[in-house]
Amino acid sequence: MSYELDFMPVGEKSSSGDAILFRFWDKENGETSEDQKICLIDGGYAENGKAIEEHAKKYYNTTHINLVISTHPDADHIGGLSYVLENMEVDELWIHRPWLMTDGLSDCFEDGRITDNSLARKIKEGLSKAYDLVELAESKGITIKDPFTGETAFDNTIRVLS
Repeated sequence: MSYELDFMPVGEKSSSGDAILFRFWDKENGETSEDQKICLIDGGYAENGKAIEEHAKKYYNTTHINLVISTHPDADHIGGLSYVLENMEVDELWIHRPWLMTDGLSDCFEDGRITDNSLARKIKEGLSKAYDLVELAESKGITIKDPFTGETAFDNTIRVLS
């Protein structure tokens, strides 16, 4: 298997943010846009989305991304993903959606005013960038999965370890 990893420059400091674009393919005679799989891990800040698209066009000869993975919803990791989903062809998005996992959690609070629904609403508000990204993906028909341990893609080529 052949692969390329591209760590995109994000933010003004080298320790700020992440956007990792990579591709892999099985052909021994070189890659073509038909047999490569392209993945993006995080998208940097909002202004980095266009640079990701331009990089994929220039070096991968495509605007198609098979898998986008959001590791967490900080602005320096999730900001550019809306641009990517809006302007590129994306097959699948892996992102945690904790607002869908509140059943029974209200029992953990002594304050009787908190319900599972109110907790879900507060989480959506607190993670508005992630929630908006999920809404965008749903509107575009992009498959969404929560990347829990053991989730795989591309015949186990990619596996969530933890």
